[in-house]
Amino acid sequence: MGNDERIAPRDCAYYSKGHNVFYMVAIKDAARERVEVKVEHLKGAAFAVTYKGETEIWFTHDPDGFNAIKHHHKFLAEGTTRIYVGPYGYSPFHFSREPLTPCKRKKETPNR
Repeated sequence: MGNDERIAPRDCAYYSKGHNVFYMVAIKDAARERVEVKVEHLKGAAFAVTYKGETEIWFTHDPDGFNAIKHHHKFLAEGTTRIYVGPYGYSPFHFSREPLTPCKRKKETPNR
């Protein structure tokens, strides 16, 4: 998927894996075990994600957004592909184990 095919992440309203985290899912994730995770950007949307001694390749539609805050503490919600960044998990990123599907819904921005 080339960059010309994707909508800027801040304009995406798609909640499929690799895209956004719906707020209710994030609330439920608070009850899951937090697993320490190491994330290394490979190229494009691909990242090497290491947790519990295993490394997998995961994808996100917002690699620039993740890279901008990657120096902060990160944890994985156990049993998911959702990585939360910051001491309280204030920035959730929903990764995918499969290459991404394009964003399907664009956020509507009211005219001001």
